[in-house]
Amino acid sequence: MTGTPYIFLSPHLDDAVLSCGGTLAHLRRNAVPVTVVSIFAGEISNTEPLSPFAAAMHQFWGAPADVIALRRAEDRAALAHFGLQPHWLSFKDAIYRGEPARGEWFYTENPELFGAIHPAERDFPQKIAAARRDFLRRENLLDTPATFYVPLAIGNHVDHQLVRLAAKYLARPGDAVFFYEDYPYVQWNPADRARALRETGDLWRATGFREKIISLTDADVQTKMDAIAEYRSQLAILFGGEAEMRAQVRDFTGKDGYFAEKFQGSRVAG
Repeated sequence: MTGTPYIFLSPHLDDAVLSCGGTLAHLRRNAVPVTVVSIFAGEISNTEPLSPFAAAMHQFWGAPADVIALRRAEDRAALAHFGLQPHWLSFKDAIYRGEPARGEWFYTENPELFGAIHPAERDFPQKIAAARRDFLRRENLLDTPATFYVPLAIGNHVDHQLVRLAAKYLARPGDAVFFYEDYPYVQWNPADRARALRETGDLWRATGFREKIISLTDADVQTKMDAIAEYRSQLAILFGGEAEMRAQVRDFTGKDGYFAEKFQGSRVAG
């Protein structure tokens, strides 16, 4: 890999494509080295019980025999549209975390999933940063300045919050960090963008923010939509179906009269 690597931290097996798919297409069209890492992509044991909340989510996703295998296959197909291979860390999605053997879970309903991080997970960002650092070492990127793309946590999903916090521990002097608008949360609740920006700014106030706008071609947007369409288990719950997804993505990406994705950036001092 040559040139400054662009590393996208995706909380789940779809977030980077949903939020940054146009930028991924733009970068790859310009031969920029790109890596996408999904943080909460860990497998779940068939012997562990599911919480009622997780069981309900599985039903929304079509009740596949192996949810994680299905979602990983979708992710692989989606990233192939950009000529990328997926990278998955082993942390479990929030809906599975807790003490299943005791019938206790940290997040058991939507208000908890989009609320405060559970007290038992206060040190989780450091664990994520350590695992991500191990990945960089394996990929021979540990000593290479990089540009990271990290969720703003619009919508306040706990997994997005955790990845945003982990970036604070991961970023090194000389790295650039850009925060992306979590899609489709930013479309569902655009007013929440102000809260997410304020909280993120508090985390990174030492270096300040600068806006970055990536102008996209029609082909970039088409590639993004084609990639999102690979996440078939998610289309109904997120958009109502594929046709609706394509209409919503095109409308949102072109809402300012031109196709673009926007980021807030900060360079790490040092």
